[in-house]
Order: sequence, then C-alpha cells, then structure tokens
Amino acid sequence: MQSKQLIGEMSVNSGDRAFIAKITTNAVDRDREVLIPQGMHSADYEKNPMIFWAHEYFRPPLGKATALNRYDDHWMARGEMAERPENHPEAAEWFPDTVLSLMDQGVIRGVSVGFDTITSHKPTPSDRAKYGDRVEKVVGKWNLLEFSIAPMPANQDALITAVGKGIIHSATAKAVWGIQPPKAQKKTARRRAMIVIPAMPKAKAKPKIRQAQVEKAVAAAIAKRCGRIYL
Repeated sequence: MQSKQLIGEMSVNSGDRAFIAKITTNAVDRDREVLIPQGMHSADYEKNPMIFWAHEYFRPPLGKATALNRYDDHWMARGEMAERPENHPEAAEWFPDTVLSLMDQGVIRGVSVGFDTITSHKPTPSDRAKYGDRVEKVVGKWNLLEFSIAPMPANQDALITAVGKGIIHSATAKAVWGIQPPKAQKKTARRRAMIVIPAMPKAKAKPKIRQAQVEKAVAAAIAKRCGRIYL
C-alpha cells in the first residue's frame, strides 16, 4: 500500500459535520509521481468508505465518505465526521470533533489517499510534455483503499491557541503534533527555601541500538509527519 498527500481545496460545514475535499489530482507530487484520476478504481473502497487520521489504523475512523465525484483532472469527496457516542465519557475528548474544528479553522487543509498500484510506467515524451520534466513515474491504474485527513500543514500558533481555548486537549496536541503550550507560572511567596537535591541513581547500562533500527525509526517518524505510510 502507498499513500499520496494533497494540500488543496477543502470546504467545511461544521453544522452538518461535513466537508468536501479534493482528494487527488493529475499534478506531479513530491515523489515526482502522477496518479491518473481516470485510473482510480473505488469499488472496493465504496463497500466500506472510512476516513482515517493520517493512515493511523489503530485509531477508530474519523468518519465516512458519503460521495465520490470524478472530474477530468481530479476527484472530489464528501465526508461526514462521526457523532460523539452517547456512552462516551463526558470529560473525555472526542477526536473527530477536534479534527473537525481544526479543519473549520483552516489549520488542517490536507488529505492523503492510500492506494495500491495496478499499472504504472516510466514517463513517455507525451507524459513529460503534459506533466513536466519533474515526473519520474506515472500510475495509470490504481485501487483507492482509503483516504485520510493529513496533519500537514499545521499552524503551530493556531494549535496552541486552540489548546488554550479548550478546543483541543493538551495531551492530543503533544501526542499528535509534538507541541505543548507553556504552562502558566504560579505565584510564589517571596521567601528563601532550602532546595534538596536527591542523590543521582546509578546509571544502568544502556542497551546497544543497531544503526538499522535507528534509521528505520527516523524514516517512520518522517513519513508519519508527511502523512505517508512507512512499512
């Protein structure tokens, strides 16, 4: 399975918990590849049209797609965010609400399709004339497996403001985007206090980490930030 992120058109109707987004085009992406919109097969996806967050399948889906519309050079999708269940703890965050709010604010504008390639080829002279010299691969036919709301681009200042207003839980901001708003400093009495520094525990022997493990972890982290899948 592969994925492609698109930062493009998106409109949100938070009252209906719905949005419309351009999920793929015939533009050359950052991997120098082109997905031909007319070559997209969606029959399998339409049987279970779930929408995920950044291809993270261990999370419950954010919602479902209710329509897919093909145009000459792109596909548009209409999605609906899942309603908060009645038995969901009142004090607990409902993540689809968080994402919908950020989409409504324009903080999140990206989507990413997950797909399997059916046919592909190296660009022909006519492909280069149409798509430009940057193109290195043309995916002619492909199966749409799912599409996700992508966390990039994300405005850090807007995220911090949203946390401060209680729109987003600070735990979510730290876990998903790696940011933590500064905590308010508590006022303290003007008096001297004795600071006791505990003895440092004896350092345990650190396990040896192989270079390959480090490289794999870094590659996975970068791919996740870019809204891509790393296997």
